[in-house]
Amino acid sequence: GGCGTDTFVGDNATNTWNITVADAGNATGEGSFTSIENLYGNASTDNNNFADGSGLTGQINGSNGTDSVNFAADLGAVSVTMGPSGFVNIESFIGNDTDSTLIGNNVANSWLIDGVNDGCVTYLLGSTTFTNFTDLSGGSNSDIFTLSGGSISGQIDGVGGVNTLVGDSTANSWAITGANSGTLSGVTGFSNIENLTGNLLSDNFVFSDPGSLSGIINGASGADRVNYAAKTGTV
Repeated sequence: GGCGTDTFVGDNATNTWNITVADAGNATGEGSFTSIENLYGNASTDNNNFADGSGLTGQINGSNGTDSVNFAADLGAVSVTMGPSGFVNIESFIGNDTDSTLIGNNVANSWLIDGVNDGCVTYLLGSTTFTNFTDLSGGSNSDIFTLSGGSISGQIDGVGGVNTLVGDSTANSWAITGANSGTLSGVTGFSNIENLTGNLLSDNFVFSDPGSLSGIINGASGADRVNYAAKTGTV
């Protein structure tokens, strides 16, 4: 590529794209490329692999097929944005399991966390799996984050919309320590979450200063408790 914004479209075959530095790398059957901002797959599988310190300033569009984006080799902070400003038509994202954030598209998303930093996100037009992402962020619309045998070692940030966090089917301890923020069994921290929902067993919701919640607490099944003992002032 040269001046302006350039796009590289792969062949109608299984393609491996290796992004080795900023806007540059190599692709199956095409040799190397430089100064290419956008990479587009085609009818078959496209595997996009990022080397340590590499990046792309434009968009990766997997198009058809079963397509993946892999940041396992990147040793730094990884931030992946789903949607037109980053990655579209991607069926699988892989982080580095140390500092990786997956940011949802600006649509209603349903996140299922069923492994350690693993799970899937479902939206109107499809779903995407994620592996080794320490942090999850919603978009500008409403997001539901559900723990189902999994955990997140970092943060869950609902961002915009009215967001809900659903606990796992275990005895859960919820600590509401800030405005729509706190901690939960299996989640190091959450923020911008308006609604909290328990599950099959007991849920213990504990408020401490300056903790507050603008939405609803639903204990669901089990023997559930809400505790304001640590709050000062009017409850």
